[in-house]
Amino acid sequence: LVEGLCDPRLLQYLLRQPESAILFTGGGLVPANLLSLKHLRFLHIHPGFLPDIRGADGVLWSSLLTGHTSATCFYMSPEIDAGDVIYPCWLPSLSLPSKFNSVERKSIYRAVYGYIDPWVRSFVLRDVVERNREFLRLNSYVQDESKGNTFHFMSRRLQQAAFHRIFEDKNSS
Repeated sequence: LVEGLCDPRLLQYLLRQPESAILFTGGGLVPANLLSLKHLRFLHIHPGFLPDIRGADGVLWSSLLTGHTSATCFYMSPEIDAGDVIYPCWLPSLSLPSKFNSVERKSIYRAVYGYIDPWVRSFVLRDVVERNREFLRLNSYVQDESKGNTFHFMSRRLQQAAFHRIFEDKNSS
């Protein structure tokens, strides 16, 4: 076991691995020394349409700005959400029943990141796996970093607006 992504034992372990692709599913920022290993490619599923929606709270920003969630499979690079894009995808529009009026905002946020965010990522991962057999050299293209935006964690007010987009009251329509 290692103590984290910066643990030297992890680097030593990865140096001994054969040429391959690794799926990174979260848990911090991958250090540049790991991402620079030439025999490994790190795949990641970002919950936002790259390069349009980079950064934090991708599920909420996608929902608020477009009415849809999105996700992108890409090869990681040292810059955040800036690696070569493999498969960007807009997902079906979410419209979940609103039974959350009495639920505290922090609990709704946790529910979004405990259930909706994993669904968004798994939707795209499933498509990538179904379409490919080999993951080290997937067709990809370089992101145009002059396009798109990098978003930060949402304020409470913006979170509330995004929650209203996702959790619509069906009785008020």
